[in-house]
Amino acid sequence: DSTVSIELDGLLPGDCVRLIHQKGILETIPVEKPGRLQAIRHIPEPGFVRLELDRLFIPGMPALPGLLSNPIYFD
Repeated sequence: DSTVSIELDGLLPGDCVRLIHQKGILETIPVEKPGRLQAIRHIPEPGFVRLELDRLFIPGMPALPGLLSNPIYFD
């Protein structure tokens, strides 16, 4: 079993953070207030995880990728 630590600053209401494993989305975290996210998450099995953040850059338009992390590999 492995864990990953997540730390994000500068989040805005409407942002959406996703933790993605090679087999699919592990967790979706909607951001409701501005600020910081700190979390530790369990990784269920070997493989990779990565983080995506979608942001509403233009009112009335769909959210767009604002951050795509590099994958982190676990044995």
